[in-house]
Amino acid sequence: MASVKSAICISLKCCCITTNKSSDDINLAIRIGSPKDSRLKARKLVENKMLLCASPHYLAQYGVPTRPQDLVEHICLALSGSRHIVCWYFHQEKKQ
Repeated sequence: MASVKSAICISLKCCCITTNKSSDDINLAIRIGSPKDSRLKARKLVENKMLLCASPHYLAQYGVPTRPQDLVEHICLALSGSRHIVCWYFHQEKKQ
């Protein structure tokens, strides 16, 4: 039997815009969130958890927030684009 070998070419494009899968010749797209186009098939790969963090320098200069309401007085960077953060939701893990 003859062996048939095929070449696979993988090109990775990282961007913050939603592309048109069919017109951009894309076979696989990895996105965060639910697809807006109902014709697309989606499967959850991993949990995407968000967290709050600050550098020690920032906390020394502006103070440590102790409750979510304190964040109103702080300089915050948040995701933009298709994942606008209008409200931040906090929950407290149950202690065991």
